[in-house]
Amino acid sequence: MRTQGAAFLIVATGLLIGAGGGPGSAPIIAAPALYYEEVKTWPALPAGVQMGEAAGVALDATGHVLVFHRPGRGFD
Repeated sequence: MRTQGAAFLIVATGLLIGAGGGPGSAPIIAAPALYYEEVKTWPALPAGVQMGEAAGVALDATGHVLVFHRPGRGFD
């Protein structure tokens, strides 16, 4: 089992190193710094709606967080 883990690490490292260069490859550009701010009142749900098991999270073009959830499942 330990040999399999070491082999996976070697292959994964090789893929990461191999993906970063070579003739005709695109230059690697640093991502812009992100700013996070806690919103203490999030999520603001309509009356009678209870947050359930979250199955997906996304951002729209204006930066709103959209959460697909299953009310009544997951939390006791």
